[in-house]
Amino acid sequence: MIVDTFALSMETDDIKAIVPDTASEYLMDEDCEEIRAIVDEFSTAYFKGDSDTMQKFLASTYVGEIDKYEGLGLISDLTVKGLSDTDDKKIENGSYVVSLEYRDSNYQDMFLYLTLGLIKQESNWKIQFYGVEG
Repeated sequence: MIVDTFALSMETDDIKAIVPDTASEYLMDEDCEEIRAIVDEFSTAYFKGDSDTMQKFLASTYVGEIDKYEGLGLISDLTVKGLSDTDDKKIENGSYVVSLEYRDSNYQDMFLYLTLGLIKQESNWKIQFYGVEG
């Protein structure tokens, strides 16, 4: 949306406040490569139930238990959504959300999505939250 690209300026009694434009920051190619690698490694550990490997990708601000995949079907048709050139690659408030689309053989008539929210910590992308959507 065009509105997302403008900064808001408010003037009150000769004091001018400018709200920063957070929509002007976009993922660079290096960010996309790093995030894709994280999604690949994290999802492999997630589907195998390897919480130790999953832990190393989680942000220090991650809250909650480490949830592992509980499906019993075979996983196939994995596709990362949110990193292609046709997608809108805006970093909103320092975070970025991608989804891993996949099929579980127990639910052949639908796609499932492992959605991951990432933030930058110490110059590396880390997972702040994740969960499955159907």
